[in-house]
Amino acid sequence: MPKKIIKTIEQPVEPGPTYHTIEQAEFEEIVRETLKAQEASLNAMKLISKALFGWRA
Repeated sequence: MPKKIIKTIEQPVEPGPTYHTIEQAEFEEIVRETLKAQEASLNAMKLISKALFGWRA
């Protein structure tokens, strides 16, 4: 089961800009998961293209 990356966000005490930070390891995990999703999407597009047009990579 994937690790929950986003934690609870508290309401600011005063109005104004709010900045949220994450640890470098959490950022790297987000990047890894994003790359996996992009690769899966590319593979799906390749399969669809092959089915429709007989294209081969």
